[in-house]
Amino acid sequence: MSQPITSLDDPRYVKALGHPLRVRIFAMLSERSASPVELARAIDATLGTVAYHVRTLKDLGMVELVTERRVRGAVEHVYRAKARPRVTDEAWAGAPSMAKQVAVDSTLQIIHEYA
Repeated sequence: MSQPITSLDDPRYVKALGHPLRVRIFAMLSERSASPVELARAIDATLGTVAYHVRTLKDLGMVELVTERRVRGAVEHVYRAKARPRVTDEAWAGAPSMAKQVAVDSTLQIIHEYA
């Protein structure tokens, strides 16, 4: 199991939120637990694409497996977001510009989703 990303300067943070679909998935999983099937329906994307991005977020320590449930003979995995790294003034000042850009871009995208 990956350690959660706790700092903005963690290179996994840039990778995790460097793709718009991962930002949307992370935002949704921050609100509620969901399976890749549920996420794919909600964002109108293919299951394979969503499953890939969920797996990437899991491998990078941004989401965690909550439960597994049997659905028509298959096992459905349900995930939720882990806490997003807290950004202190010191962390922001010391973060590389790419990490700052990703943090701002992902925050704006999440705000846009809500609006």
